[in-house]
Amino acid sequence: MVFRIAPLMSGAGLCGPSGVLRSRWPFAGKTFLARRLLSVPGRAVVCHPMHNKGGRPPIMDHSLKGLLSVLRPKQIEESRFQALSQDMGYPQLFGGQLMGQAVASAGQTLKEPWPLHSFHCYFLRPGRPELPLFYEVDGGRDGRTFAVRKVQALQKVQAQQGERVLFECCLSFHKPEQGFVHQRALMPEVPPPEQLLSASTHLGATSLTGAAAEAAAGSFPVEARPVLSSAAVNSRPTEPVQHIWLRANGQLPEDPHIHHSLLTYASDFNLLATCLKAQDFTEAAASGLKVASLDHAMWFHRAFRMDEWLLHSMESPVATGARGLVRGQVFNREGVLIASSTQEGLIRSND
Repeated sequence: MVFRIAPLMSGAGLCGPSGVLRSRWPFAGKTFLARRLLSVPGRAVVCHPMHNKGGRPPIMDHSLKGLLSVLRPKQIEESRFQALSQDMGYPQLFGGQLMGQAVASAGQTLKEPWPLHSFHCYFLRPGRPELPLFYEVDGGRDGRTFAVRKVQALQKVQAQQGERVLFECCLSFHKPEQGFVHQRALMPEVPPPEQLLSASTHLGATSLTGAAAEAAAGSFPVEARPVLSSAAVNSRPTEPVQHIWLRANGQLPEDPHIHHSLLTYASDFNLLATCLKAQDFTEAAASGLKVASLDHAMWFHRAFRMDEWLLHSMESPVATGARGLVRGQVFNREGVLIASSTQEGLIRSND
């Protein structure tokens, strides 16, 4: 995913072309406003607030249903899939969408319903949400306890040209088995989600507070409740660390591949924003900062449910040479580490 830090923009979601779910998340600096109108082809749907302080979420709302349809590419040939796209107000596709759809496409080709245990991917070219999007799955290897798939995301930009590869991913699925167990990672001591306000915190901390923030969160497929420091609120340089509670905004089916796809999708939010917390954002924005995901890897350690609260704890150990590295750990409410992620991104100033 590529985005540029720009002046404040206004606007809500608009009805996009056929095959596109469109939403617009305007932003200024680190702040992303919490307005969203989900549109599907031929019909605009306003998602109403869910005043829900904790526990299991209510029945699935329209925005989550729309996202799940995006994260379920349709198989059109033995190894070829066609997918819907989200238009999130950027000129290119969101990287989390590409990763989530790759996970779902690969999972549909398995001989056995083994859960995903890891994937490694590279973002090669920006994709366009208004163009048809396809996935090619290479059968890779099916062993006794592991299955490997290679996935490419493809688009044809011009009719006279061939398809271009936007994204490549290698995924490994593992037959459940028993083994040695230990965990050194400790969940950070943060307030529980019930004590925090909901906010549309995709790629940054919200500027809304009180009832406005609570109402805005209901229209997002993944509810986020950030642990905000005063430095984060005031956009001052601070430690590149961020903690956010995540939960699907509705109850999900039992299929573990759905939960893996949705967490994969959500894992791309906030990672590079964590790296930017260490910078003087006012100067960076003035210079026309360009930020783009380069690669992303994720490991799934234990079974989990995406419709229960998960804490995404992120920290950036280094940024140099116009690249920043961010590591993430995902814990359930009991402090059990259920997933880990790493992402490197381009962070380039135009001055």
